[in-house]
Amino acid sequence: MNGIDIMSIHDIFGTQFDYDVKTPNPSLGDQLHIFFKSPLMKNKVIDIVMEYHTTSKQTAVSWLKPEQTAFKKFPFMFTQCEAIYCRSILPIQDSPSVKFTYELQINTPRALVAKASGNRTREAFTDN
Repeated sequence: MNGIDIMSIHDIFGTQFDYDVKTPNPSLGDQLHIFFKSPLMKNKVIDIVMEYHTTSKQTAVSWLKPEQTAFKKFPFMFTQCEAIYCRSILPIQDSPSVKFTYELQINTPRALVAKASGNRTREAFTDN
């Protein structure tokens, strides 16, 4: 978890959780410890909402200036989540053995194309 500032962690009902961020090994990123109000039961699911933003210390997002692109009209943004860089834009357990679902919403001007990996379940276009 390098380059992430956490603003709050709570459940879907708004109950806040205390948390602590530690850095035992700076090359691997930070550890996030969430303290639940009561013990979690085996096979129980809990939905957690984490509000955060990335900082300039993140290592996964890069930009090309318009003059570096084919048509030299728009900038180009891409992510590099190989190795352990994904944990700099998303507070996750970045390991092949840990799987999770996610929802992604991308808003771009109509002239630009946005792509993301994963299985697409729906797509919506607006004129915003």
